[in-house]
This record gives sequence, C-alpha cells and structure tokens, in this order.
Amino acid sequence: MGFGFKLEEYFEVFGTLFMIPLAMPMAIVICVFEVLLGILLLLGKYSKWTVRLLLAMIVFFTFLTFYSAYFDKVTDCGCFGDAISLTPWESFTKDIILLVLILVLLAGEKHIKEFLPSKLANRITLLGTLGSLIFPLYTYRYLPVVDFRPYKIGNDIEELMVTIRPPDIEMVFIYEKDGVKEEFSMDALPKDPGYKYVDRIDKVLDPGEPAPIHDFAFYNTDGEEVTNVFLDKKGYKLLTVQYDISKTDLSLQDDMEQLEKDLNDKGVTSFHVSAGTSDEMKELNSPMSYYSVDKTTLKTIIRSNPGLVLFKDNVIVMKWPSTRFPDVEEVMKYAK
Repeated sequence: MGFGFKLEEYFEVFGTLFMIPLAMPMAIVICVFEVLLGILLLLGKYSKWTVRLLLAMIVFFTFLTFYSAYFDKVTDCGCFGDAISLTPWESFTKDIILLVLILVLLAGEKHIKEFLPSKLANRITLLGTLGSLIFPLYTYRYLPVVDFRPYKIGNDIEELMVTIRPPDIEMVFIYEKDGVKEEFSMDALPKDPGYKYVDRIDKVLDPGEPAPIHDFAFYNTDGEEVTNVFLDKKGYKLLTVQYDISKTDLSLQDDMEQLEKDLNDKGVTSFHVSAGTSDEMKELNSPMSYYSVDKTTLKTIIRSNPGLVLFKDNVIVMKWPSTRFPDVEEVMKYAK
C-alpha cells in the first residue's frame, strides 16, 4: 500500500490524474511480477525473456528514481513500503547497482540454465506466483501481517514523539570584502571596517535524528492544535480513523455511532479523526465530533478507511480494519 500511495504521487507529478484509481492494483501487479521474474531467474526458466523484462523494468525505475531525486518531486520511492525507507538518491543508487547486475546477467545469459525437471519448476513457479498474489490481497483487505510503522501494536506514541537527537545548527554570518564573500561564526565576526555584512544563514552540521512520530497533531474546527486533548486522556480510548471521507465505507457509519455510545457507557472514550473537509464532514450528517489530522499521518496510523485503533493511555492495544469491524464485546476483551 505504501508503494501504491507513492504511485499516486507520481501520477500527480506527471499530470496523469486519471490513473490514480489504478495505483493500488498496479502496485500489487508490479510487486507480483517482480517476484515472478525472480523465481523464473532462479529456476533458469525462459531466461531470454526474463532477463530482458528485468532490464526493461530497471531502466524504467532508474529513470523514475533519478527524476524524483533530481527534481525532488517524490521524497520516497516506496520500494520497500515502510520496512526500509530510502531517500531519492539512495533509491537511484540502488537502481544503478541493480542495472549493472542485470547487464551482467544479460551478458552471461547463455549460462543461465534450467536445472530442475520442467514439471517441478512449473509447480514452484505457480505456487510462488499464487503466494505473492494472495498475500498482498489479504493484507490489502485486512491489515499488514507485520507492521513496520511507528504506530504498531504495543508502541507508546507519546514516547515516540520525543526527538531522539536534536540537530546541530551553526549560525553563520557572510561578509564581503573586495568582492570576496567569507563566512564567519558568531564568535569570530570581523572587526575590519572593510568587511560589509551580506547575509546570515543557518548551517546544518548534523541533521540529528527526529522523533519517529513527528506529525501526530489534532486540530479542531477553528484550526487550533488540540493534540493534548487526546494525549492527556488516560485509560482506554478508541480512535476512529477515516483518512478519506469520499472513499470511506459509509455503511459502517451507523455502527460506529452505536459503538461509540456503547463504549462510553463502559468508560471507553471515543475520538474521531479525518482529513476530510468541513463540507465532507457535514455530508456525513453524523452526531460524532471529528478532529482534523493530516491525511498522510492517518494512512500511517492504519491503512483501513475507516479503521479503529484502541489505546490504553497512549499505548496502542489493538487495531481493526473496516472488514473486521468489532462489536462492543470484542473491544472490551482488550479494554480490561
């Protein structure tokens, strides 16, 4: 899904907005196709077509990652979802390495031989392809089997909102003398009257290490940040996430409203967040009060739309996708 979201960004960059609905199916197909080519390569089957298709794919993605890096359009290729985050230049470097290795395969293509009986190789190919297709379809319908995001079950999000290592920034002053610009630190400003002040910049000596969660923020209808309304609430609390009102499963709206009432009677507080506009909120015609949260943040919290996240204080206890919407009894099994 992370790759699918990145494809949407690419479609926006290249002005092919009509392809956005195809982003998720394309993400699944591309991932399955890459696995299939890998299986065929290892088995030595159809080596001629396999190597050439690999070459065509890597040339295309090398161009894409270079474009992203050079023009700073998409900040993460989404190649490995949330498991491994790569900068655009790291993604481009990775593709260059793969391109070189695939060219080696192309040069030595005649040495790639099928080493298993054909029937066994075909069965392995079929099972590998089915497995690589069923797995993403399952996680797309439900939730990731392994969650690499900072909002995974068991994490205390308040602890993860603390900066690990602050950046080291030096204030630098630029002066000019005889047409030559020089940089000076605060403690070594020039006393020569021949120097003329030009500018001041902040030079980053060490970017530091930001908090794993740095964009978790609630806003009320007046646009004021009220994140502490959620963080300061102790005990069990249920967060309902609808990151895209226009695509949310509206058939669950009544169930969510009823679940909120039932949980409130049992001492569980409900919070509702969305990245939708005020007009979209009104169209829901819901008695529930919504806070506004950044759409990317909500997609990171839970992939489902809507999705439910149960907290104890600020520790994530359980998550439910819309396809496994819980009743009050199931929620209370975890709220003990």
